[in-house]
Amino acid sequence: MSWRSVWGRWQAWRHRQAGHYNANTLRLFWRVWLDDRQPAALVRLALFRRDLGRPLPQRWVAGVVAALPDLPPALRHRAIGLLAEVAPHRLAGLKPAWLQAASALPGVAAALPTSSLLCGASPVQSSPAAFAAWLASQANVMVVGNAASLRGSGLGAAIDAHAAVVRFNHWQQADAPASDIGARCDVWVVSPGHQGPVPAGLRWAIVSGPDVAFQVRRWPLLDELQAAGVPVLTVPLPVWRGLVAELSAPPSAGVLALAWMQALRPTGWQGMSVAGVGVGGERGAAAAHHIVRSGERRVGQRHDWPAEAALLVAWQAQGLLRLQ
Repeated sequence: MSWRSVWGRWQAWRHRQAGHYNANTLRLFWRVWLDDRQPAALVRLALFRRDLGRPLPQRWVAGVVAALPDLPPALRHRAIGLLAEVAPHRLAGLKPAWLQAASALPGVAAALPTSSLLCGASPVQSSPAAFAAWLASQANVMVVGNAASLRGSGLGAAIDAHAAVVRFNHWQQADAPASDIGARCDVWVVSPGHQGPVPAGLRWAIVSGPDVAFQVRRWPLLDELQAAGVPVLTVPLPVWRGLVAELSAPPSAGVLALAWMQALRPTGWQGMSVAGVGVGGERGAAAAHHIVRSGERRVGQRHDWPAEAALLVAWQAQGLLRLQ
């Protein structure tokens, strides 16, 4: 690999890590691939395209299959995830050892006829239609983020009075009383690597991110949620793609959940409320905190918080109610 390619790869990685999900970063990944035509560069380009919400193009399938032998194991697993999503029939000809290693990706495991990981039915696609029907049946829905601004708000009773309450990740460890944040949780939105107790009375779990079943290997809560009889869902890729196009950044879990549930409800924003979402501060700032663990947990630095705040204002104009 030339120094130009090394420099280009570093630039592309740096832009992606900073959350610059835009055409400029995509061009950087393209440039690395065009400069050296290495198999890993092709796969990294395909993976960033998927970060933008674009699945692997069918015309690239053969090239990714051909690249597999020359990839490091971790990158090969993710390449197989790309294939499982758009061309599951191509998995049949791959080495069993590769498939065994990549089956830690739930989407890959579900595509394998011999898979036992998901106990016969994929939990990441367990009941999307049932979830949509349940959501539509709720008179009102409250989406509660983990912004530190909830501390001292006194919103707990108003939050719990809603027909359905949606919460995120570490909300049970919030450094605030129930009088501020409430206590109910019907829908739990979690990151794939989240570890923690399953909330009592939980009806649904949503794994945040761009349909991460095909790209994220570590799901420590999956067995516990299955044992509790809680259906596990992932957010469809088109919802993520639309938000990335709007924000030029990866959307936060709160905005992602709001966008998906609004799309599922026949009444749109009518009957939907939000609190503690979209108040992360300036992009890249280090001062904003979650309400969790006495403010020790900082908000994500890859999200464009000002853009998300503006998007929430636009949604409010369309009918979303924001509790103050």
